[in-house]
Parts: sequence; C-alpha cells; structure tokens
Amino acid sequence: MGYRLSCFLRKSAKEMFDFGTNFHRPIILVVELAILLDLRAVVLLDYVTLIVVT
Repeated sequence: MGYRLSCFLRKSAKEMFDFGTNFHRPIILVVELAILLDLRAVVLLDYVTLIVVT
C-alpha cells in the first residue's frame, strides 16, 4: 500500500511541479515522507487499538 501511494504521489507531484528544475524535488520528498509516516502511524494505532479492544 505504501509503495503504491508513494508512486502515485511522486507521479502526481512530478506532473504538478515539473518546471524543468530540481528545485521542488526536496520539498516534494519531505512532504511525501511525512504523509507515508503519518499513514504508518495510523495503521499502527489501528492495530494497537484492535489488540487492546479484543
């Protein structure tokens, strides 16, 4: 799931910010990393909640 989302975000970001320079690339990578880490935290929280409830 994370890999597909990463590919989608990278492709979308490249299409939106492709000005022929690499100026936006570090910014896009930081945003992408933050989103992926946030998704992992949500999945982990959901898993822990499932264990605690059952």
